[in-house]
Amino acid sequence: IVENATYYFKVQSIDTSFAKSVWTVAISTYVAILPIVVNNQSGDDTIRTSSGTVYDVDFFDKHSGLDKVQYKVCSNPAQAGIIIDWTDIAVLGGTTYYETDWAFSETDFNSLENLPTTNYISVRAWDVTSNTSTLVDAFYVLKDTDSPNSLVVNPGDLSNVYSLPFISGTAADNNVVDNVDLRIQRLSDDQYWTGGTWGAATWIPTSA
Repeated sequence: IVENATYYFKVQSIDTSFAKSVWTVAISTYVAILPIVVNNQSGDDTIRTSSGTVYDVDFFDKHSGLDKVQYKVCSNPAQAGIIIDWTDIAVLGGTTYYETDWAFSETDFNSLENLPTTNYISVRAWDVTSNTSTLVDAFYVLKDTDSPNSLVVNPGDLSNVYSLPFISGTAADNNVVDNVDLRIQRLSDDQYWTGGTWGAATWIPTSA
């Protein structure tokens, strides 16, 4: 049997005394060969802050030829929680392969969810006869473009103090807080506390 061809079948039954039924009405079936998706891309464990990263998933169809290749982004495995529905990577018009590494557009990257959400990427290939192959959760992307939040708790805003043995506050991030620095400015002369005296603008490391 050759792929991408239509075959017609009839069936006849014969019992043990060799009595035969009439042939059934002919039925047809189309034997198709699907596009091939080759995933060369593991999960992207680098946390991304901007678009431009390219991904390596290749597509092949030596019989009918590729019509287009696409990706889809979801917030959960198995295509649950759609963030970006099927979007064209390339429209090909019958070429037998597509091996060009590809990236998200700036618009689509901006649509990805920030951590702690994982962006699961599925890919799909169509051939010119509308056969399709889908690779679900081919890889994932981690994104973090949110800034940390910080707040001074002590002293309170607009408060008057006679001594200040310590300054306290909170810091939070959707991923991880790496470090927190503090800057103290004296408004009377626009000088900054350097840790031992007043001088030029200085960021002072803090401790948890």
